[in-house]
Amino acid sequence: MDVSNFEILSSDTDLIHLRWILDYTGTYSVSQELSYHRQGDESGWIHFNTMDDVSGPASSLSQESSFAIRDLPPGNYNIRLTASSPDTADDVEELSTIVGSSVDAYIKLE
Repeated sequence: MDVSNFEILSSDTDLIHLRWILDYTGTYSVSQELSYHRQGDESGWIHFNTMDDVSGPASSLSQESSFAIRDLPPGNYNIRLTASSPDTADDVEELSTIVGSSVDAYIKLE
């Protein structure tokens, strides 16, 4: 099994849109789970989505998911994708992103 090109497709103040490619030559189903972790937090990874199972084999299958960020505090976050199937080793991919801004914005009135 191979997960490749795990990337942020687009983002705005509410959502981060993710995309990746799944390759799997086996005949079982592949489960894919997404979680996030705020860098510096003591808490562990927080699950935010389980994709529908993909039946094998799968070749260059494009996958997409969204991550709701509206209510998250600003900071640096890691997003993890774990793909697993009973007949092969898991493939875990991670990426980092910044949510919100730690800089306050002001309007200067003259």
